[in-house]
Amino acid sequence: MPKKNFIWIREDFRLEDNPALYELSNYTQNIQAFYIYNINKFKNRSAQRWWLATTLLNFQKKINKIGISFKIYLGEEYEIFKNYIIKEKIELITWNKIFNLNEQLLEKKIEGLINKNHINFKNFNGSLLQDPFSVRKKDNTPFQVFTPY
Repeated sequence: MPKKNFIWIREDFRLEDNPALYELSNYTQNIQAFYIYNINKFKNRSAQRWWLATTLLNFQKKINKIGISFKIYLGEEYEIFKNYIIKEKIELITWNKIFNLNEQLLEKKIEGLINKNHINFKNFNGSLLQDPFSVRKKDNTPFQVFTPY
């Protein structure tokens, strides 16, 4: 049975100019997309839940048209990866990073789980012009004074 290639859809619902999806375009078959709906992230956000539901339905129609299946999981991201995703025969998982502290901590935790299970992954900067962690001074330390800006 051939291995599968996954894209974890997070906040980036573009089919065009989507670096994580573009990376998987090099693989001609067995590409699957998934979204994890964590209800804890949307408590007291009814407008955002409505927007997300509409967006997910539209995205599903578009991605299915190009031959990629799309699943929506309900639960906490780490648990979904642990219980469902890593049990698949996977060649590669890709996703676009989210640059806030909680999401970065979650990504690191999931990366550890993926590495532990010897699964290849790649993540991309799909939302910012410049990865904020790649901007450094000449001595390779982060800027602390932003006078030049």
